Amino acid sequence: MQCLDFERLLNEQLDARDLASPDLDRTLEAHAAVCPTCQLTASRYQVLQQVIRAVARPPAPPVDFLSRFLESPALDDGPLTRRRALTTRQVMVPLAMAASLLLIAFLGWRSFTEPSPSLAQKVTPPLPSDEPPLLTDAFASAGSATWHIAVETSVPAARIGREFLDAASFQERSPGALAFTLPNPPSTEVLESVGDHVNARVRPFSGTARHAFGFLLGPPTEPTSPAVTSPKSG
Repeated sequence: MQCLDFERLLNEQLDARDLASPDLDRTLEAHAAVCPTCQLTASRYQVLQQVIRAVARPPAPPVDFLSRFLESPALDDGPLTRRRALTTRQVMVPLAMAASLLLIAFLGWRSFTEPSPSLAQKVTPPLPSDEPPLLTDAFASAGSATWHIAVETSVPAARIGREFLDAASFQERSPGALAFTLPNPPSTEVLESVGDHVNARVRPFSGTARHAFGFLLGPPTEPTSPAVTSPKSG
């Protein structure tokens, strides 16, 4: 027998208790006599076996237990039936109350979770966002501002052009009907008027703008040559 099998067989003999094999006990005792390590293990198991036998002894019932149990008044059918009915009622009433409370709580929860039609139809306006505008919005704003600047810039020049055109057409249609002539402001006054409007609202005109609105200045004035007097013949 090996030492590894010794402790395993001791456990089996201890679990078997009264059904343990006497031949196996003698074999274990013979091995413990020649092996000091297994002898210590066997002594511990003997002490454990004695403790189990002392503690695990089943208690014996009293001698008159059976007669007293049979004569007990608890075996009467009347009180036992009434006690069972009372116990059933005590159990069913709390269960019914608990079921009612659960039903009320469920119905209340359903009524609170369902949205009312007025709230469902109400549309909440979007909240203003602090985020920077998108690139498309920035381009749209810049284009709109540029358009307004261009319109404001061209208003003075367009107004002066319309005045000149109206004056010219009026003179061509009825040259002799008027007893007076419309004033024709010189080119210097036109430039000063345009310059005042430009300085008041926008920046000075570029070369393209001057080329586009150059017709407002009229034809350039030719320099007057001094009159040449012919000598008188004597």
